[in-house]
Amino acid sequence: AFNKVPFVFIYSTFLQRAYDQILHDVARTNQHVVFCIDRAGIVSGDGDTHQGIFDLSFLSPLPNMQIFAPSSLQMARMMVKKAYLMDGPIAIRYPKNLPNCTEAINIDNWNIVHPLKDVNVITYGADVLSLKELLKNKNVGLIDAHTIKPLDTDCLNKLSYTKKIIVYEQVNNYCSLSTLIMEHFNNSNVKIISISLRDTYLTTGSVDELKVQANI
Repeated sequence: AFNKVPFVFIYSTFLQRAYDQILHDVARTNQHVVFCIDRAGIVSGDGDTHQGIFDLSFLSPLPNMQIFAPSSLQMARMMVKKAYLMDGPIAIRYPKNLPNCTEAINIDNWNIVHPLKDVNVITYGADVLSLKELLKNKNVGLIDAHTIKPLDTDCLNKLSYTKKIIVYEQVNNYCSLSTLIMEHFNNSNVKIISISLRDTYLTTGSVDELKVQANI
């Protein structure tokens, strides 16, 4: 029917089973379909096959695909409304539990949570809140990169004058946000460090336990 937008609600681990349809039937023809991807990132207690650590790797290379990663429930609601009004395929990936946010939210540009310094951390999703507390009163900047594709190049260009960028992610490193950022800077003098999952599968456990096992 006209004026209707398909919203697909699906676990990250099950989305991989529809990859052919996403690639050929949605992204290739630039269809306006919104994928709401639950259980993205490390998943607590759902079993080793339910870890949502690969969706970014297989979605980010697709032409036309836009990828959001809200850091709060309020941001997720705003992104759903925004995605409805956009064109083309959009993926909104979110973890099993998203925190509340009482502050003003901007979803048009990356949010600078802690002022930029010589060393800056870029992350997204539920890790924004935990790192906000961890880095409080530290000489480290923090950025909420809630839109993974396309990158916020204006924000990244501000970081070209800094010394180090640390990209923290709960995903497989290949074709992750850190990879996209490294491609953006190419051969610049900015040192980029990726803290992410390295060529591995995860077992069952709490998020904190699995982070320790994965050394992130």
